[in-house]
Amino acid sequence: MDISSLESLSLSGPVSGDMRRALEQSLEDYRVTTVAASPGVVDIRLIDARSSRRPVATSARIDAA
Repeated sequence: MDISSLESLSLSGPVSGDMRRALEQSLEDYRVTTVAASPGVVDIRLIDARSSRRPVATSARIDAA
C-alpha cells in the first residue's frame, strides 16, 4: 500500500499500548501523524488478534490522499 500522500490518520480499537506505540512509530517514519478522530479523518480500527480471528475481505477502495 502506498501511503506517501497520507498526512494523518486516527487509530482506535482495543489493542495493547505497546502495539499502538509501535504502529505510531512506524507511521512517523513515513511522516504520517496520528490525530484524534474527526470528520474527514481516516480512522483505522485496530482489533487484537486474540479477540477476532475471522478473515476479513473487502472490495472497497479508499483514496486517502
